[in-house]
Amino acid sequence: VGTSASLELRLPKHFAERFNRDFLEVTRSILKETEEPDFTRILASSFLVRAFQCVVCLAYGSWGLLVGPLQFLVAPLSFTGSFIRLLTNGSDCLLHYMCSLCVAALLYTLGALSWLPTLTIDATFMVVFFSIDFALNC
Repeated sequence: VGTSASLELRLPKHFAERFNRDFLEVTRSILKETEEPDFTRILASSFLVRAFQCVVCLAYGSWGLLVGPLQFLVAPLSFTGSFIRLLTNGSDCLLHYMCSLCVAALLYTLGALSWLPTLTIDATFMVVFFSIDFALNC
């Protein structure tokens, strides 16, 4: 149990040469597939998608939000990051909105909603919101 044994394996030279050649070929193939993406192109394309989304929101209101997932076509790896964020922060968002719902219900019950300011979410709001978001992310 406490002894160490060594093992020596002898293979023909042509096997080693073929193995090394095939290994290099696979390595080159993998590196070719995983080339570093063109960050400038992805950034410009993402901004174009955001600008297009602003225009669609102006023209069609909340239907413009359906244009947002186009960002995953120009930056496919952002889907993974977004999905991970959803999984890690989803419960926080749910808790936030549940607390907001409880506070709103309490204020409604107390009759305190009449003096609170209102916010209308329409096409104008979305254009302003997305324009500010776009400017802050430049």
